[in-house]
Amino acid sequence: MSDTQNITGTNADRLPGFARNEQLGAGKLNRWVDKTNQNSQQLRPPSQVMPPKSSAGAVVQMFSIRYVYSDYLWCFTWDGENRGEEGIAVLKPWLLRESPFDNGVERLGITYEYSGFPQLQTRVATRTSDSETEDQIVVPFYRAHLNADEADIIFAISGVLGGLDDDVQAAAAEATWLDLNTDGRMWAKATT
Repeated sequence: MSDTQNITGTNADRLPGFARNEQLGAGKLNRWVDKTNQNSQQLRPPSQVMPPKSSAGAVVQMFSIRYVYSDYLWCFTWDGENRGEEGIAVLKPWLLRESPFDNGVERLGITYEYSGFPQLQTRVATRTSDSETEDQIVVPFYRAHLNADEADIIFAISGVLGGLDDDVQAAAAEATWLDLNTDGRMWAKATT
């Protein structure tokens, strides 16, 4: 075997080999670097993103909130200037919904009781071990309004693989949109 290796298979692309104890000159090393760079530009790296298994892709849409309900928001599409004509049910994030946790369902040693109108966005959390209670509210508050430019704006996604939970109020059972909760809403202790 010779000290010169043919990397690409043609004489024109032959790179110089290195002999034992040879002084490495800049010209020889630069030729190796140039050829390596040229070869790497011709390679296609593996795809890092798997294509979706469904032909229906996910879509993100901006909405203005018109009404707040226990499990969903009644919204209109919004492009920053114009409100859509047709109302659309957008499911709240799972932990902000009422139906999964109402009626004495215990979660992590706490039961929840929702009171008043959903627009109040309030509940009472009771720790089952010692019956300690805490009034809670959604923070930041969902602001609904007839005028889209005065209502909170949310971003919702449609086309979620696996579908959406249908254990919600009947009016929202056909909802195909889910609030992405980009405002970071959560239940928090109400202070007076």
